[in-house]
Amino acid sequence: MRLWLAWILLILGFVVLIPTSLWGDKLCPLGYDALCSWAPYSSIILWIGAVVNFWLYRRKKKAK
Repeated sequence: MRLWLAWILLILGFVVLIPTSLWGDKLCPLGYDALCSWAPYSSIILWIGAVVNFWLYRRKKKAK
């Protein structure tokens, strides 16, 4: 379960950085329209969550 969650968080971290012109008025701090208006910050948060889940998965695997 943790491994799936880690991969999903890692992929979503990249997805929120995708440029889009669907809404037009939500600029991210990087200067373009992204899927998330908090684009660089939300990506970092998602990647930290992925790293924590990968770490917990490896820790649990070593304990067995």
